[in-house]
Amino acid sequence: MTQKITIAASKKIARSVDEIDRRLAEIGLLMTSIEFTAMRAVLTAVTDTIRESGALGAPSSALYLALRDSGCTLTKYQAIMGALVTAGKVRQEGHCYFIT
Repeated sequence: MTQKITIAASKKIARSVDEIDRRLAEIGLLMTSIEFTAMRAVLTAVTDTIRESGALGAPSSALYLALRDSGCTLTKYQAIMGALVTAGKVRQEGHCYFIT
C-alpha cells in the first residue's frame, strides 16, 4: 500500500525549539530570524504530516522527496529529522517516522 504524503502546516511546535535550534547549530546550520521562522514552519509541516500518517508511519523517502522538491538538501533533511528525533517529537523505526 502506497501512502500519499502531503506537507501542510497547521499547528505550531510548542516545545523543544531550543533543542532543535541547538542541534542545527551543532552541524553549522546557523540561521537568521527569518530563516528560523521558515524552519519552524517546515518542522511543523513535517510533524503534522507524520501525525496524519497514523499507525503506518510516514516513509522517510516520501518526506525527503517532498522537502527536496522545495530545495532541501539531503544533509539538511537529515539534520531536520535528527533534531526532531532528538527533541522527542518523532521516533524512527526502520525507514518510517512516527509521532511520539
